[in-house]
Amino acid sequence: SLANSKKLKITEVCARIVKTNETTIVYDALDLAIEVMAADYTIHPEEVKLIHQIVDLLEIEPYEANRIIHKQILNMKKVPKSVDIEGLLKIDPTTSNKKAVSLLSKEWYRWNDAIVDASNEKKRNVAIKMASLVSDIRAIYA
Repeated sequence: SLANSKKLKITEVCARIVKTNETTIVYDALDLAIEVMAADYTIHPEEVKLIHQIVDLLEIEPYEANRIIHKQILNMKKVPKSVDIEGLLKIDPTTSNKKAVSLLSKEWYRWNDAIVDASNEKKRNVAIKMASLVSDIRAIYA
């Protein structure tokens, strides 16, 4: 009801979660936020910005946050329709093409590894879609 009334303050909620000093609760909060973000099988730019804000507010290391984000995407019930790859990787107009290609290459390899390591067809299909989306974006910067 707080969210619907626009009275929910993410900064306050995250501060209370961090105050618990319970790593599990912090990671569960991020898991939930990502799950909500991916519920419609589309990861929008506004949602990506909010996830990055939550990661910062929960004081989660970027590497760990990326691991959690990848895990949640891989666990989606359906193949994602679209994903703001550039937003997830924090590629913006000020990022050089060389750096963007480097980030996108690392991301492609990560998803390619997920294809090989997938424990079932659903996860493999999600990883294939993600690798394809990353490859398409990488072609723009090459």
